[in-house]
Amino acid sequence: MRSFKMLSVAIACMAISASPAAAQSKFMFDDYMRQKAAAPPPQPSAPVPAPAPSVAQPPNLPELVLARQAEVRKDCDDQVQFKPGFIKTANISADGKTDYILDYGELVCKGFRSMYCGSGGCNIDFIVSEGGTYLRDSRLLQSYRLIDAPGGAVIMTSMHGTSCNRIGAEICEGVLMWRRGKLTNQN
Repeated sequence: MRSFKMLSVAIACMAISASPAAAQSKFMFDDYMRQKAAAPPPQPSAPVPAPAPSVAQPPNLPELVLARQAEVRKDCDDQVQFKPGFIKTANISADGKTDYILDYGELVCKGFRSMYCGSGGCNIDFIVSEGGTYLRDSRLLQSYRLIDAPGGAVIMTSMHGTSCNRIGAEICEGVLMWRRGKLTNQN
């Protein structure tokens, strides 16, 4: 396939180079190359500053949250920076205990923000209290929004189109609620 593409480009270039405009373009290209050769060499760029230290985390985090952070540190060879929005608190299960949302789009791993994100969105962990323990529900989301409700938060989501049998560019929206120990689709 790649050879075919290269051949197509080569044939197109040969056709273009036979035109009178091509002679003018070649002249302009040669002139550009002479100017570039005469220009002073580029100066080295300023050094990249070291990443800012990670933000302080809320006190008394559940073991499940601490375990996820430890896994991230291991994945990133301890070169991780947790941004202020990495850990968010919410009331998802409506049991009166703090629930947690870990947004992997809010961390830098080995200098990259994209370790846990891609065209489908970012990994999001919902760590929710249930019956004296915490349970984790992980999703790949492009965005989400919490709406407080009496029975626990309603989570409005946007996902990659393939999440609902569409093409990837079509956004797929959903509604999630915590029911019987897991996030369930309400649409």
